[in-house]
Amino acid sequence: MMTFQLTRVITIVFVAGTALHAGAALPSSQKPDTPQNQFGGFQWLDIHGQPLPFQSDAEIEDFLLTAEVTDITHVPEGITMPHKVVLVRDGVSAHAIFKDVEVARHKFTERTCGRDHFFLDWRDSYTYDIAAYAIDRMLGINRVPPAVARRLKGSSGAMIMWIEDTMTEKDRRQRGLEPPDMKAWNRQMQIMRIFNNLIARRDVNLGNTLIDSNWHMWFIDSTRAFGNVRDLLCRDLVTSCERRLFERLQSLDPAETRRRLESVLSKAEIKALLIRRDKLVALLLELIEERGEECVIFDMMVGDPTDE
Repeated sequence: MMTFQLTRVITIVFVAGTALHAGAALPSSQKPDTPQNQFGGFQWLDIHGQPLPFQSDAEIEDFLLTAEVTDITHVPEGITMPHKVVLVRDGVSAHAIFKDVEVARHKFTERTCGRDHFFLDWRDSYTYDIAAYAIDRMLGINRVPPAVARRLKGSSGAMIMWIEDTMTEKDRRQRGLEPPDMKAWNRQMQIMRIFNNLIARRDVNLGNTLIDSNWHMWFIDSTRAFGNVRDLLCRDLVTSCERRLFERLQSLDPAETRRRLESVLSKAEIKALLIRRDKLVALLLELIEERGEECVIFDMMVGDPTDE
């Protein structure tokens, strides 16, 4: 993890370039005493940059569902035409992003990971952001912001928690900033690649990975994912996996997966997800057999780039 001094410097840089989902973890001396259990020390912030009172996903989901929308602005970035909103309830004000994209195409070709892939049925849907959040939590990764289904001005969509003070991976590269711990960074990249293959993310680009001031990666914008794809779209990028993530992939219960996702994915989409899970597990077992477990499986707090 970064020292206090370095965290302050990086935070100043990030504020100047807040991205599409813009919450950053506070420097250790400023963190509130309240626990941030599943977020690896991360603190959600309100519209003024102050800590929000939420202690769980359930509290955030309830806020996203019930808080009053007091302001709506169009986000100029991204192809899904999202809107940034201000949510207010019980004296708490926070930003969220609302997406209502729903586009379907038949017999469509899209380029992913340097290759063209043909899709018989292709969708760009807000429901996939909600599905990505659900499967992220089932696997204990905790790097997809909370998302719920909600209506806004007559449109059905996804209301997603906004992450304050971040930069995209594209911004990081353009500014020439290097992670303070390259080992931890590369391990986070592998977790992200496992996740992208699992959900069949087709829109893999430098703009849908956010980095907060503690160098946590956040995975956003999954509207072009899932579908009926049964192949691992970026199979060659998978070279290792975090131990507990590997265990959770292996033990992912089909019945529970269907129960958690049936409101946002079709039966065929859930079946395809489970097939991709099987292929990911098989790939990792193959890598373990070829290279040895110590070269493939690593130990890291899922959702936190700090080694155990």
